[in-house]
Amino acid sequence: MESEKKTRQTRIDPRFRAAGWSVVPFTNPEPSSYSNAAVEEFETSNGPADYALCTQDQIVGVAEAKKVTLGPQGVLTQAERYSKAINQLLVKAFRGDLATSGMGTLGAKT
Repeated sequence: MESEKKTRQTRIDPRFRAAGWSVVPFTNPEPSSYSNAAVEEFETSNGPADYALCTQDQIVGVAEAKKVTLGPQGVLTQAERYSKAINQLLVKAFRGDLATSGMGTLGAKT
C-alpha cells in the first residue's frame, strides 16, 4: 500500500513541477517569500495544508494530498478548512476580500 508521503513524492510533486511550480518546504508564513511555489505543510490556524500554491505574492490555492487508497470525500472538506484559515490570515494582513480555492488530489485519475 502506497503511503501519503510516497504518493506526494511520486505522483503529486512531479505534476506540480511539470506545471511550472517549484515544490518547496514551508519556511515563512508570508506568501511574498515564495514565487510560483507549491509550499509544503503551509501553517494555518486550522493546521498545516499539504500545499499552498503561492504566486505573485499571494496564495492562490490549497491542495490537500492523500494516499491513493483514500477517496476524495474528506479531502475537499479539509482543503476548504485550510483555505478559510488562509483567507482569514490574508484578510487581516491586506484588509481585502480574497478568495483562495481548495482542491484535493490523490495523484491518480479517478
